[in-house]
Amino acid sequence: MVMNTFIQYIKTDQFCQLGFNAGQPFLTPKHWFQFADDAVITTGEEYETQILLNAFTMWCNWAKMTLRVDKCKSFGIIKRNSLSKQYFPKIYVNHGLITAVKGNESFCYLGRFYNFPMDNVEHKQFLLSETSSILEKIDRLPLHSKFKLELYMKYLLPKISWHLTIADIDRTWIKQTLDTMCHNKFRTWLEIPPNGTLDILLLGKSKFGFDIIDVSTKFTECQVILRNKLKDSSCLDTQNLFYASSSNCNVQYDGFSTAKQVAKEIRKDKIFNIESKLTSQSLIIKSIWRDAFQGTAKDWHSAVDKLPKNIYNFVTRYLNNTLPTLTNMVLWKKAQNNLCHFCLNVQTLQHIASSCKTSLDEGRYTWRHNSVLKHLATYISSVRRDFHVYADISGFDNPSVITGCNDRPDLVISDNNQNIYVIELTIGFETNMAKKLFKEKGTIQGSL
Repeated sequence: MVMNTFIQYIKTDQFCQLGFNAGQPFLTPKHWFQFADDAVITTGEEYETQILLNAFTMWCNWAKMTLRVDKCKSFGIIKRNSLSKQYFPKIYVNHGLITAVKGNESFCYLGRFYNFPMDNVEHKQFLLSETSSILEKIDRLPLHSKFKLELYMKYLLPKISWHLTIADIDRTWIKQTLDTMCHNKFRTWLEIPPNGTLDILLLGKSKFGFDIIDVSTKFTECQVILRNKLKDSSCLDTQNLFYASSSNCNVQYDGFSTAKQVAKEIRKDKIFNIESKLTSQSLIIKSIWRDAFQGTAKDWHSAVDKLPKNIYNFVTRYLNNTLPTLTNMVLWKKAQNNLCHFCLNVQTLQHIASSCKTSLDEGRYTWRHNSVLKHLATYISSVRRDFHVYADISGFDNPSVITGCNDRPDLVISDNNQNIYVIELTIGFETNMAKKLFKEKGTIQGSL
């Protein structure tokens, strides 16, 4: 309330003419910015600043408030010979000279650093040191990979979001420094090799991604929020500031209506990159997108979140085909040849998962199939006591009791209402799922 008396005083005509005009025809000149106990005077002439400061000094003396000269800073830019140069104003408070900001220094107001080049060097230094420090702290924690990713999303990004909002930083710089720094940690936590794509990791959960966003994406979201706040402000001057700055780099932010649209558009680009540019690393994820039932992603994530760290990382690397198969090891120059040690055929991920003849003859694929089938049959029997489960494995009644033939399905379930459910389990490589489905469908129809 007391401060308002001074604000009303300097809003009179004799002081309004002292304001600084930025050259925009629809921006009202301003000479005083006040937030809590932080104040800034902006004028076009040094003597105008002194006039306003004298008025403020007199008001402080009347209000018995101490105005400390050692807490004040002055900053000046002058135009000479068509060139702008920094100079050192001589501004006094109670006969004490206010320290001028030196040429290689900056001053801070409400968290925003200002210097003559306006290069945001302090903000960049803070973002680099803060991001590096937090990532190292997260890295040292004895946590599961998914929890480290959650700390990145829920702690690191909010911690630096203020600087991402107020600083006018080039998005390219953020991508080349902060994004790269974070990507290196993602690879360490998930054991993804340097040449493995992170595009799948950065997708939304509906696309079997991990709902992670880059720092550069967060920066764009912050800028969109800031621009929307300016545009939708109830203050006409603030709205005018939005329109006065709707050019250059701000054009790319004004194209988004909401912050949520930012991640959506960026992920759309990543999907396009996966579908059109990636080859071997996109084989599995594209097959899953094509053949998975709607709503499968939610159940898949629920299952993956319960996995121990080593299997969780294995699943992540399986999605982008960066497991250490011999084909990949040769590409990474970690092996001399890419031939399978069992059958001497080229060892790819598909070969290991479903195509090695030696593994087939030794019953490895059968053991894997029956292990999953036993888990399903045991689980269904435990949760539904009214179900009678027939499974083509030991420990359960054989489905041939129902079908009456040798071409029996893997799992048959009957209930008290005489309903019968038939399940055929297929465990193979994702690119062959459509063919397997067609084949198994014919088998089931034949047995029925």
